[in-house]
Amino acid sequence: MADKEIVKIINQLGEPTDDTRPTLASLVSYGDEVLAPLLAVLYDTHQNSRMRHRAAIALGQIGTHAAVISLLDAASKGDPYLFAHVTAALDCVRNPAAIPPLLARLADDDELLRQLAAGALGRIRTPEAVPALTTALKDDSVWVRCNAVWALGEIASADATRALIDALMDDETQVLVLAIVALGQIGDPIAAQPLAQMLYHDDEQVCREASGALVQIGSAASPFVAPILRSASLETRELAALVLRWVADDSAAEVLTEALTDSSAYVRQQAARTLGRIEHPPAIAPLQALLNDPDNKIRQTAEISLKKMGVRFD
Repeated sequence: MADKEIVKIINQLGEPTDDTRPTLASLVSYGDEVLAPLLAVLYDTHQNSRMRHRAAIALGQIGTHAAVISLLDAASKGDPYLFAHVTAALDCVRNPAAIPPLLARLADDDELLRQLAAGALGRIRTPEAVPALTTALKDDSVWVRCNAVWALGEIASADATRALIDALMDDETQVLVLAIVALGQIGDPIAAQPLAQMLYHDDEQVCREASGALVQIGSAASPFVAPILRSASLETRELAALVLRWVADDSAAEVLTEALTDSSAYVRQQAARTLGRIEHPPAIAPLQALLNDPDNKIRQTAEISLKKMGVRFD
């Protein structure tokens, strides 16, 4: 096709349609050949926002080394509208050719560019980026660290998991919560012990997210959560009891049996329910003692668990 045909395709980006996929696919097929005219549209402040946005998306979908460098350069111009278009474009980058320029920008002096680079690397999901993203976990900017944590969670390799475990030492709650959520989504049992320790954290959100992550990991978390039922903190014991309801195996049976006499009615009820689920016969006598508990819900729970273990009520 002649250059005028390329211009014709680019002009179609301004048409009032919600389905631009055919037009974008045509532009992507040209690769770097259409970079200059697309960049001209992106920088043209007289163009309507829709056309500039779609030009940026096309550049992101092309995603070559040159396209990504051009987008990152555009993001550094200080124009908030241009920056917004570039952000949307980088969300579309999946081309492995974009990895080198994105890795380079992780060390850029511009904090916003470091954020964008980390996020884009996470969307490409390349293990090649793990060392640089691990280094970014020490960035002075909390937002760069947040994006690095998110990206490592998307990559989800063994090295990424180890880096996310290290991120549990971060002082900022935003970073810590994102690391916990990522570790839960990855579900690697290696994270169970450090996540269990997060149940002791002072921040309620951190504790809540840690409990959810431990449930996602499953029974591998049981031996690390069970000892927490002996915590002096009522709130911590109740949270541990809730987690064990879903993840406990035989490794937690002894501690759960002890918890049947806890001062907290919530802990007693959860322990009784969980012992019934794992069907731990040595807990029958302590569960029978709960049939005299002052709390009706606990008495009912104990009876249900006993029936699961074959105790008859005639």
